[in-house]
Amino acid sequence: MSFGRKGLAPGGRPAKLDGLSPAGSGGLKGDPLAGHAVRKFDITPKPLTMFLCLILFGAGALVMVEKVLDPRGVVINGMITLGPLGADLLFGLLALFAVAAAFAGGLELVSGLTSKTFLTLDGNAVEGRGSPLSRKSRRLSYASIVDVSLSRYKGNHFVKIVSDNGEKIRIGSDNFRSKDDFAEFLDLLGDRIASARR
Repeated sequence: MSFGRKGLAPGGRPAKLDGLSPAGSGGLKGDPLAGHAVRKFDITPKPLTMFLCLILFGAGALVMVEKVLDPRGVVINGMITLGPLGADLLFGLLALFAVAAAFAGGLELVSGLTSKTFLTLDGNAVEGRGSPLSRKSRRLSYASIVDVSLSRYKGNHFVKIVSDNGEKIRIGSDNFRSKDDFAEFLDLLGDRIASARR
């Protein structure tokens, strides 16, 4: 099965990504127990990244609150003029977004310091969070997976796995401990989906 911008192409194998070579020179290929082996990938949020998220978005929220308290309007790029009420609404929404992001960063910081988070491939399914900031775990059987799409943004790769009932698991290469782990995950996922379709 091949992964690309268009998603899952039936019958192929995972393609190599730019700068990544899927682990698989020996590995599980040819092993009769490969479909039953359990492989867990540590995707615990990195404390330093989450701490920076908490600090930066927290500081951003304070700046936005200060702007809300300013009684003046605002002119954006010399083209859009907002009066005092419009400026308050704009900065209020931005402040709410920054508070939500800082709160999510704080939760992930605590989570990363107190427990481990794993993305698991077993003999029947892939199990993990719906997205890096989601708290809910999802389990998608290989047979139910209808689309796997791979995208790239600023040097990071992101994979989205979709089941036939619309449930999704999204994960980025930056969430893994190394690029090799991400490549191994793609390789194993491709092998197991292909096996489930035989």
